Amino acid sequence: MHLTLRSSLAVGDYSLRSRENHAFISRLIKELSQKWGIRIYQFSINGNHLHFCLRTLTRRGFQNFLRTLSAKMAAFVTKSKKGKPFGKRFFDLPPFTRIGEWGRAFKKLNDYVL
Repeated sequence: MHLTLRSSLAVGDYSLRSRENHAFISRLIKELSQKWGIRIYQFSINGNHLHFCLRTLTRRGFQNFLRTLSAKMAAFVTKSKKGKPFGKRFFDLPPFTRIGEWGRAFKKLNDYVL
C-alpha cells in the first residue's frame, strides 16, 4: 500500500526534515509499526510530507497506526501540549492511500518512495 501524509504548515521550524524532527519521526515510525503489526518496506521523510510503502494485516492495526503516528508527530513538531493546543490542523487532508499489487507495481512503488 502507498501512504502519503502531507502538511502545508511543515516549513521552517515545523519542517519534517529538521534534524530533531527527522530523528523523532523515524523512531516513532519504527516503534508504532512494530506495535500495530505494520510491515514498512520503504519510507521517505520529505520537508512537508511523508511517503510509505507498507503492508498491513488488519484494518484496525492500520487505523491505530495512522491515528497515533499523525497525532504524536504533529504534537512533537508543533511543540503543542495538553492545555496548549496548536490552534490549526497540522495535516492538510486525510492520508492518501493507494493499493499496490505485488511484482512490477510493487517494485515501482518502492523506487518511487525511495
